[in-house]
Amino acid sequence: MKKKILIVGLSPFYPVLNGSMKVVYEYCKLLKELGNDVYYCNSYHAKYDDAFCDFMEGKVFSPEMKEETFVSRRVNKLKRRFIDHHKYKTGFNFLDDLFPNGLGEYVAKLNTEYHFDVCIVNYIIISKLLDYIDCPRKVIFTHDAFTNKHELLNLNTFWFSLTPDEEAKGIRRATDILSIQNNESVLYHYYNPLARIYTVYSPFPVTRQEMSGNNNILFISGNNQLNQNGIDYFLQRIFPIIVERNSEVKLIVGGKICDYLRGKKNTKNIELLGIIDDESSFYSYGDIAINPIYQGTGLKVKTFEALSFGKVTVAHPHSVDGIFEPSNAPILVGHTEEEFARQILMALDDVGLRKQISDKAIRYMQNMNNYIRMEYERLLDF
Repeated sequence: MKKKILIVGLSPFYPVLNGSMKVVYEYCKLLKELGNDVYYCNSYHAKYDDAFCDFMEGKVFSPEMKEETFVSRRVNKLKRRFIDHHKYKTGFNFLDDLFPNGLGEYVAKLNTEYHFDVCIVNYIIISKLLDYIDCPRKVIFTHDAFTNKHELLNLNTFWFSLTPDEEAKGIRRATDILSIQNNESVLYHYYNPLARIYTVYSPFPVTRQEMSGNNNILFISGNNQLNQNGIDYFLQRIFPIIVERNSEVKLIVGGKICDYLRGKKNTKNIELLGIIDDESSFYSYGDIAINPIYQGTGLKVKTFEALSFGKVTVAHPHSVDGIFEPSNAPILVGHTEEEFARQILMALDDVGLRKQISDKAIRYMQNMNNYIRMEYERLLDF
């Protein structure tokens, strides 16, 4: 039966500019394809452009920006200083540090008018909203786990990190949890045994491309610290092995990571394309894609994206952790630098092997998308 669904997020997600926006866009599109009435509310005051409003068919809300007074400015400044001091001293945030003032009351008022069947909040950092809204399904789309995040990433300045108790507090606010990988689903079940937990990954449209047969290797990413570390690892320890054995190889790089790589001295056998407007055109440059990222949690977007275009995907073990049906995933894993290079060289030398792996990648992604669709149908079956 058609459900009235309110999605609450940190920012508009269309046009899609990064991986987290893509995840929200794809699941929102799927909910609409399933015949539901889907609305969107930005957690902070925002102006929506025409493209976003068209995609959402005008069903968008944004809390009004309240004019600050002298007292409110002073209170907010003191609150910010307290939060910053706590983060500096402990490395951790409080769960509701970033929850916007007035959001709960605003959404509660919307619910009085629209009577939503489902409210989905993106990220646990705005889970407090679920305490304000009365509807049959209160859902957190987690995107990521934040327990001990700064320690896991070895980044003291990571933007948001929680103690286990603080993350569990947020998880317990929901009736249903949408997780994006298996190991996080296990963690959330421990935090809230009463919640219904669904491992939904993210749907990726499947696009079969013709084999190029060339010597190109593809990598696309944003320009954050984890991606910088990953591409440095590949360029310093793996790529020289490949170039030594195949001088015709070329690494094609797309996305904002190119801004970082332009400062590097040695760019031989590397072509930097910059920001990519059309992912399909980028992936048409070759048959082999890499994901050398060895840090981070959350959805392995680069791995799934490459597979969705039927690419031979060679990845660091970290970048296949928690994926859908790992035993059936047609991914070549490089546990060492030498093995990573050898997997790529094997694919470069055998176009027939590339075709076999590409066919398996397409089937794998189709199966994953079917599974995801069934999980959302299960969520909405009430």
